[in-house]
Amino acid sequence: MNQKAKITKYLVISVVTLVLFSFISASFNQLRAALHYYKANNLLMQWKESEKINSQGDYVLAKETAEKAVELSNNNPLYLDVLANIYQWGLYQKLEIDPVNVTKEAMQLYQLSIQNRPSWPVTWANMAVLKWRNGEFDEDFKFYLSQADKFGKSQPEVHLLFTELGLAAYQARHPLFTQYKQTIKHRIYNAILSPQSRDKALSLIKKYEQKRITCRWLASENNGYVLRLAKC
Repeated sequence: MNQKAKITKYLVISVVTLVLFSFISASFNQLRAALHYYKANNLLMQWKESEKINSQGDYVLAKETAEKAVELSNNNPLYLDVLANIYQWGLYQKLEIDPVNVTKEAMQLYQLSIQNRPSWPVTWANMAVLKWRNGEFDEDFKFYLSQADKFGKSQPEVHLLFTELGLAAYQARHPLFTQYKQTIKHRIYNAILSPQSRDKALSLIKKYEQKRITCRWLASENNGYVLRLAKC
């Protein structure tokens, strides 16, 4: 083999080795990102189940783990959503010392996620909730709410968004209730009808002490089964 052929051979081997190494490295990073995501998401699911964050340490662990997942795979909407949702929980539980900037970071994560998955209703719902919790009932809030409603006709998380928003608005005599009255009533009906959202919906009705009016709304749906589920 002449010198030129040898050089060509070594170059080919080097390129192939480099490509294989890059592929293996990328695959390893994706695996690490997935492991970080599942760890963070498991903690988030525990909070949703118990409706509270167990401890400051739990929050820090979930946040750092989710941040690592995003760092390793920064365009994955699942990872972006879970980190933003963890930030939201930290805000609700008053565990963040800079709520203004954390709110901005959470919204930016949701907006990046929605670019990759524009028809996912839970992200739109979470964006609406973030606005609502900050008392920002602006055009963006209304758009996020409409998108959640549009894409999440049978989504339990969207049922629960309208259920809590509606009950809170009704209790506070907020004009939002009048604006979305029919949607709220129908979503509460669907929230109770769906096994995935039923317990939480009934818990919200109890929390806001609105059983009597809720039963009146449910009665208009002419479904005795749902009335029995709601113990009306």
